[in-house]
Amino acid sequence: MKWLKKSVLLIAVFAVGVVSGSMIWTSSANNTGLVDPNRPGSVNDPLITKSYVDQAVAGQVKTELEKQLQGQLEQLDKMLADKQKEMDDKIVQFQKQLDALISKAGGMTVVELQPNQTMYADPGATFIVRNGTTIAVSTDANGIPDVTGGKDLMDGTPIELNHMLIFPREGRGIKSTHSSTVFVMVTGGYTVMNPDGTIAASSSMDNSDQNETAE
Repeated sequence: MKWLKKSVLLIAVFAVGVVSGSMIWTSSANNTGLVDPNRPGSVNDPLITKSYVDQAVAGQVKTELEKQLQGQLEQLDKMLADKQKEMDDKIVQFQKQLDALISKAGGMTVVELQPNQTMYADPGATFIVRNGTTIAVSTDANGIPDVTGGKDLMDGTPIELNHMLIFPREGRGIKSTHSSTVFVMVTGGYTVMNPDGTIAASSSMDNSDQNETAE
């Protein structure tokens, strides 16, 4: 039994010595640089979790997708704006052609009214405003008969599009409050006045006279 106790004691002493020696060697290796400081899990190369990687990658992907989407939206907006302008131009051209055909068929004249110009009607003339905004001009308390709407338009009253106005007397007309050209279908005589009181056009003037006045 004594030899068994001695054997156990020797084994224990040996194990303690091995562990102590290993710890001393590891500490010495760290101090002398024998252990790689960049090994995975070290201070210089820490381990990261999968959730962290997923979050970082997801953030980068989201940012890149937002940039691409913004660029595509800007291109789409530009394409829509170009198409809208193209359609507006075609509508204006079609309206001019339609008005010209109606004018030839019914003896009407299409007059272009510029911003702030006033067009006075000769007695018996009729006006139909095709686009834009205009107001009634009248020195008569009875106003201008709107036969389409079935009412009289007093001075300063907005005129509805495609309504036929009849002018039984002089001193009545319409004024453009639009920012661009207003097209008016006219039957009978008329006179277009500039804001300064000069004559811009008249049914009694031939084309050459009107061109000289416009210049």
